[in-house]
Amino acid sequence: MDMLEPIIQLVTMLFLLSMVCERIADFLKHFLNQSTKLKIGDTLTKFPTEDVLEDARYYRILKMNISCGIITAAILKADLIKILNKVENSGETLGWNNLTQNYEGWDYFFLPFGLILTGCFISFGSKFWHDLLDILLEIKNAKRSLTQINNQQSSELTPSFEQLSGEKQLNLINDAIALNKHRWYNEISNINGICVARKELQQQNKTTSNLSIQISVSDKKPLADVVNSVPPFIEFGGFKIPTDVIQQKPSKPFDEWAYLGNEDGPVRKPGGTISRVNEKNTGTLGLKVIKNEADGSTGFYFLSCFHVLFNENLLQRKNELLQNRIIETEQAVDIPLDDIRSPGKLTGVNEFRVIADSFSGKLSFEMDAAIARLRTEDDVDTDVHGLGQPTNIYTPTESDINLLRVNISGARSGVKKNILLNGINADTGMDYFNDQNNLLQMQGLLRMEKAADSGDSGAPVMDKQNRILGIVVGGNDDYTYAIPIQRIIKQLKIFPVLKN
Repeated sequence: MDMLEPIIQLVTMLFLLSMVCERIADFLKHFLNQSTKLKIGDTLTKFPTEDVLEDARYYRILKMNISCGIITAAILKADLIKILNKVENSGETLGWNNLTQNYEGWDYFFLPFGLILTGCFISFGSKFWHDLLDILLEIKNAKRSLTQINNQQSSELTPSFEQLSGEKQLNLINDAIALNKHRWYNEISNINGICVARKELQQQNKTTSNLSIQISVSDKKPLADVVNSVPPFIEFGGFKIPTDVIQQKPSKPFDEWAYLGNEDGPVRKPGGTISRVNEKNTGTLGLKVIKNEADGSTGFYFLSCFHVLFNENLLQRKNELLQNRIIETEQAVDIPLDDIRSPGKLTGVNEFRVIADSFSGKLSFEMDAAIARLRTEDDVDTDVHGLGQPTNIYTPTESDINLLRVNISGARSGVKKNILLNGINADTGMDYFNDQNNLLQMQGLLRMEKAADSGDSGAPVMDKQNRILGIVVGGNDDYTYAIPIQRIIKQLKIFPVLKN
């Protein structure tokens, strides 16, 4: 509370008490004038200012006023000491009926002194307190006017969040998430993730679409039913950033990972789970692709991430990666082949088929992709699970940021649709190897709302026209990242199998 308010309340109380005291004192001046019993003396006859008799009359009236003030304070139990101790709620201290509630111990000892102080203060007269109250009210009004002027000037000089450009909105939200996400994860109930998304807002009878901080929860409830619920706006950097709350189911447990295969038929689909036979690490079977062989024929392969198909080799050649920032491997080089099984090992499914052999790939600061040669052409279907057959390839541009929505089919998270693409040429900050200060950070990737989890590496990313944008390579608490398909095609010399 502003300290000016309780002071005004206190002065108002003393003004009212002084008015009561004045009326009592004025009555006694007339009633007891020249009283012989009480030896009050003359209290009405005025003498010249410098006359000794006028000085005597002045002190008689002053003693009468102080006495009346103390009597008034005692009748109303206006204890100035207690009033100052509870200045924000000074009215609660008046009256003898609440003595046991507000007084204990030494309070009773100081009560007489508090009544005497009140009597002395209200003996100043109502004019004194009235003039002081006027001054305080003028200060309050001046302060209020100054605040209104400052707010008006601030609103005129500082644009609202909705008036910022899309790029500035995105940068502001990214900074807000980076600085506050750990606190939000601790404070907000049922939180699953935080990302940037567009939100439809109703402003001035018009619907506008602005970026917002989107927080996904496992169980969306009315705000009144949630402790530490998400506020409609989050203040950051001098702006009010709108929030949006969506409900998302938690990720599937390991034993429910997508098993899109059948040991009796060629129904393995992109989006299913795969792993190397001798390892527990799993990933996602990506796109079915073709590659020109040395003899001029066409070979059939499937695409996934390098760290999925060549994980053991990746660990063995860690030092080379850290020194040269790049690993390339071909079948003829000293890389032992490993069988690729479907479904992956952590699905809890014992029946699996070896469908391919690791063939070639590349790992660098901008690539984490590899292909596996299919043992038979029909071991993998061309249709992506839950999305259908790819129709073409597409490279997003700057105009697609915060507008284009994509679909992902991952072995761990399943089919995720309507995911906002909110960045291209983005650095992930993912570290494949945490060797003191030696980190491999992927660059030049597509950034989307968080829609994938561990086990989704290699998952195909397509738009609503089923055009291929890339494959999932990883993510963090806020975003999912994908390698652009054009880069993979160029560097691995492959091409996805498209719809005829």
